[in-house]
This record gives sequence, C-alpha cells and structure tokens, in this order.
Amino acid sequence: MGMNLIVIFAHVLEFIILWAFADRVFVRKRPLWQALLAGMGLYGICVAVFILFHNTILNTSVSAVAVFLFVFLFYNAKIKGAVLTSLFITLSVMATDLITMSALSFILDKDITAYAQNELIFFLMVCLCKTMHWFVTRIAITAGIYLKGRQEKRFPLFLLLYPLCSMAIFYILFVIALEYRVSRTITLSIFITCIAILLSAVLTYIFYSRTSKQIDDLFHSQRELERVETDIAYYALLDRQNEVLKQLTHDEKNHLSTIKALANDPNVDAYIDSIYNEIRYHSMFGNTENKYLDLVLNKYQAICNETGITFTVSVKTANLSFIEAADLITLLSNILDNAVDAAKDSKERTIELSINRRNGFDVLTCTNSCDTPPLCEGKRLFTTKKSAGFHGLGVKSIEKTAAKYRGEFDWVYDGAEKQFIVNIAFFHQT
Repeated sequence: MGMNLIVIFAHVLEFIILWAFADRVFVRKRPLWQALLAGMGLYGICVAVFILFHNTILNTSVSAVAVFLFVFLFYNAKIKGAVLTSLFITLSVMATDLITMSALSFILDKDITAYAQNELIFFLMVCLCKTMHWFVTRIAITAGIYLKGRQEKRFPLFLLLYPLCSMAIFYILFVIALEYRVSRTITLSIFITCIAILLSAVLTYIFYSRTSKQIDDLFHSQRELERVETDIAYYALLDRQNEVLKQLTHDEKNHLSTIKALANDPNVDAYIDSIYNEIRYHSMFGNTENKYLDLVLNKYQAICNETGITFTVSVKTANLSFIEAADLITLLSNILDNAVDAAKDSKERTIELSINRRNGFDVLTCTNSCDTPPLCEGKRLFTTKKSAGFHGLGVKSIEKTAAKYRGEFDWVYDGAEKQFIVNIAFFHQT
C-alpha cells in the first residue's frame, strides 16, 4: 500500500468519524446519499491538498472548512453550531495525532517520526490516531447525552471498550513492526487485519444505532397505545357526563319557559331570554352526529381558548363516522396536538379544521399558523421539540391510521403564508 493510499485511507476514516458524530448530534436535513457524496467530495479536496502541498497549516484549514460545510449544508446546524463542530473535530484530530505519537515515542523511547517512511508503521500509526480520534468523539457524544438527560438516546458505556481494545491491538502490531523485520506476507496480513477491525467497529456501531432506534420506536409506540387507551376511557367518561348535562340543560330550559309563561312580565321575559340564549350556546355539545368527533373537537376548542388560539371548525358533508373511536381519537389527537404546539408559538395563532366530502372522498384538512419551517428530509418529518410541524412518530401514527381506512396522507409547509397544512383524503366509505 503506497503512502498516498494510506493518506486516502486516513481521510476516509476521518470522514466516517465526522459523519457518525454529526448524525448523532444534529438532525440531517438532506438525503443520506447526498450527504455522503458531498462529504466524500469535500474530503477528496482535503486529500489533494495534503498530497500536493504538505503544509500543516493549509491542510488543517482546508479540513476545518470541509467539516463546517458538511455540517452546515447537510444538517440542521446553525452557523455557530457548525463552527463549534468544526473546531472540535479539527482540534480532536490534531490532539489525538500529537498525543498518540508523543505517547508512542515516550513508551518506546524512540523518535517515531523517523519511521514515517515505513508504510506499515505509518499505516499502524494512522490506525492508532484515528481510533483515538473516534474514541474522543464517542466520549464527547456520550457526555453530552448524559448531561442533557436524554434517556432515549443514551449510549452503553461498555461499547467504548471496543476502540480501547482496538488501540491495544494496533499498539501490539505497531511494536512488532517496529522491532522486527516483517515479511511481505505478514505485512499484508496486518493490513487486512487492521482494516477488518476498523470495519467491524463501524458495522457494530451502525447495527447498535439501528437496533437502538427500533427499540425507541417500539417504546414510543407502546406509550402511544397507552395514551390512546387513556383517551378512550376519558372520552367515554366525558360522553356520559355530557349526556347527563344535556338532560339537565333540557329540563332547565323547560323550567325557564314555564316561569316565563307564568310571570307574563316583559322584564322577566327579557331576562329569561338572555339566560336561555346563554344556556343554548353552552348546550351545543356538537352537531356533527359523531359523538367522539364532537368530544375531541370540544376538548381542543377548550385547549385553544386557554392558549389564545383561534380554532375554526367546518364539518359539513362528512363526519368520519366510518372510523372506529380509538382510531379517530389517535388520528385527530396527533394532528391537533402538533397543530396546537406550532400555533401557540406563532404570530397569527390560528388553527382551521375542515372535514368535507369531495368527488367521492372524505377530505380532512388541518391548517395551522407556523412561523418556523419544519425539520424534514423530503416528506419525512423529524422528532424534535423545536420542530414546527409534526413530531416524526406522530406522523407514523397518522400514516398508519389513514392507511387502515384507505386514506392518503400528505402535508405541505407554505413559507409565504407561514402555514403548515395537513390533508388526508379517505375514499368514501359506503
């Protein structure tokens, strides 16, 4: 393996470490393949500068700019976040290289830089330095996760043994290469072994990350199921209370009508009419002819009143009566919860919900004011408290429920009007 190939290999490792770090710290805003292609292109420039100029300051500067551009362009990172990431990654590379080579020189009592022309020794030094760099970034990520208390993102500390064990293996091979004349066959074997160790480490972390995400999704799905069960019980109790209240209201209106007739006094009539209108207003528990739809709408009307949001509802020619109560509650709760979250932080503070029949489809449309564009990759929305649209897991629940009833779910963000719009078209259920 030539020296230039080793340099390329070193930069590939640096890019993989940067990608793993950025994916863990930030939310990616562009497709993965675009990020990887652009990242490889940026690091290709770094390789060319390294090989052509052999200038440490220039190499470091170009690498720092490459890190900044990669994070800023492909992740939800502001300029400050991208700059800090660039500084951290660049300083980590410099520090781990310096510490590793200084430690080797001190332990072995040799000037390690004098052996840099030996391809095998240079390769093993690269493996040691980049594994140390990887270890430092993992420590930083883990420390940040624990400090923020993000339970669902915590990283098992025992996995940090992997880079430590890898560095121990690389050190032993380094000593062997330094102290003994190694045959070409053994040299090739060491190259292959080191690459296999690094590859297995990358695959282990990828497998763990995916498994962890699946467990997190399962956990959130379980929580969503428990929430739906609680909501069903709540709405059932509310329905019973409303039935009693309706009866009481009906009786009260009859009593007032009787008093009005007996009094035969214009002042009493006017007073009773004012009371009657107030009772009639508050006795309108909903007229969609779908009691669970009415209950959900009444709940969110109360929430919007408390939070200063104007909630407008238009249910004219359809009422989603074909959707089971549990699914209707899940669907509307996810839509309106996130609509409220976005609207209450917006300037206009409005939510408009309409359910109508059009051309053989029952169409549900929810439009809420939303000053900040949602975090997304294509039509995929991400789970974050700062996201202006839906939380990612809420969208999955909506899509699943809509599909169960032959519904097509779509969303769009109107930047000009600063509105987040959800549309679900259900094929008319007969």
